[in-house]
Amino acid sequence: MKIEHKLFAKLQGETITQYTLKNQHDLALRLITFGARVQQLRLPDQTGADPNLIAGFVTLQDYLQQPEPFGALMGPDCLHPTHTDWQNWNWDAQIVDDAVVMQLRLPDGVNALPGTQTITITHQLNDDNVWQAKLQVQSDTAIQLRPNYNLAFMLTGDPARTIDHQQLTLGNTTTSVHTIQTAQSQATLADERWTLTYQTSGVGLAITTFDHIDEATNFNGILGHPRATVGIRPLVADADQSVLVDATHPFELTTTIQLQAN
Repeated sequence: MKIEHKLFAKLQGETITQYTLKNQHDLALRLITFGARVQQLRLPDQTGADPNLIAGFVTLQDYLQQPEPFGALMGPDCLHPTHTDWQNWNWDAQIVDDAVVMQLRLPDGVNALPGTQTITITHQLNDDNVWQAKLQVQSDTAIQLRPNYNLAFMLTGDPARTIDHQQLTLGNTTTSVHTIQTAQSQATLADERWTLTYQTSGVGLAITTFDHIDEATNFNGILGHPRATVGIRPLVADADQSVLVDATHPFELTTTIQLQAN
């Protein structure tokens, strides 16, 4: 396992850093500290091609200008974002053993919330092509929380293609990809060249095909269109409700993603 880091950009005097985790199969996960974003997910296919398999951008300017916060850790309420939400902060980060740990400490009053919060996300990658992300939120005052890692998977490897041919498996049922909320905690998404399995410790999953994406989104020179990506996110409570977090009940959520070349 190899972990590297380098300068990604500067913003208002702050340094935004890119971290890369890579295993022995050349599965590479790239993160940036701005919004604790997942920037790239790459695994060579059988021909050696390794396009980015997650919606992300090349430059900081793209992240600032594009309307969809792809790859960002969104909170405290992902359904009602504001300009002071987690995705708009530059997080602290460090390498701890075989993991990249990002952390954000927010003082009283940010997002109109009482008390202070500490949000920590820990990323690990192993040689079984398993990426694990552990989220923990601590608050010294009771708050409502509905976070989301806004991950949009692009297993076509090409933002100009749709995902209409892909297959989604939930439990024992395999269908075409469609927007759905399910109590299943595991989903498998299959394309011709890659298969991804997503598992959550949450109560279920929300899956979307980003039908609202249009030409206002520019994927590094390729104009966006509906159904180019598949979003998978955990549900933290039934019916996509928020959860209560306080000093004695921190929030914890584990997401496990395995990626294989077919």
